[in-house]
Amino acid sequence: MTFKDRIVDAFKIIGEFIWRAFGLFLFVLGAGAGVGGLMGDSLMGILAVFGGAILVAIGWVGYRITITGELSREDVAAGMRRAAEQVETKKDDK
Repeated sequence: MTFKDRIVDAFKIIGEFIWRAFGLFLFVLGAGAGVGGLMGDSLMGILAVFGGAILVAIGWVGYRITITGELSREDVAAGMRRAAEQVETKKDDK
């Protein structure tokens, strides 16, 4: 694998992360607005829930890189899935 191939793969993975982060943001809008309603500011609630969910996804990505030394688009998908599951669980707890 050449250096150029690695760069192309890296951009594909970054693009996958951004696309899935956008999907996660859309998923979080409802739950975050509810949390924000309790705090008095819907925007802050959305940002708090989204920020926490993104940290879960980033943590998973870091874990996969640490354990395997590699990262794939499937790993990004798994991290975002974990983040969405955490948001869903916390939303159900309220």
